[in-house]
Amino acid sequence: MKKLLAIIVLGLWWSNVGFADENCKDLNPEIILDLGGSSDPEKIVYSTYDSCTKQHDYCGAMGCSLDVFDHKGEYAFSYITKDDWFIRPVNIIGQKPTYELVVPLSNGKVRIIKVVNDKLAEIVSDK
Repeated sequence: MKKLLAIIVLGLWWSNVGFADENCKDLNPEIILDLGGSSDPEKIVYSTYDSCTKQHDYCGAMGCSLDVFDHKGEYAFSYITKDDWFIRPVNIIGQKPTYELVVPLSNGKVRIIKVVNDKLAEIVSDK
């Protein structure tokens, strides 16, 4: 009888652990900003930590996951990069500024992500 009770308790505990993982939603920091080209802003997610597993799953020797979503919320670009990327203002239209996402590359150049012709584009430049 004790054996059966122990099996039931362990079974219930194990199923709760499984459900906890399914319900865990990792909320990584999101940056919402206008990269130009549309009235709706784009979204940048720099993933460094998975709160569900309590590990730095998104980071490795080359850096962390940097994902860019377009103004419709659709996945557009993904990079593995160090945390030296930055955002700089480009234009001020009325009271609404637009920005560029700048990702330094190991060869001394920079990758610039912005909206060109109503689509997210990446341009490699000297600076």
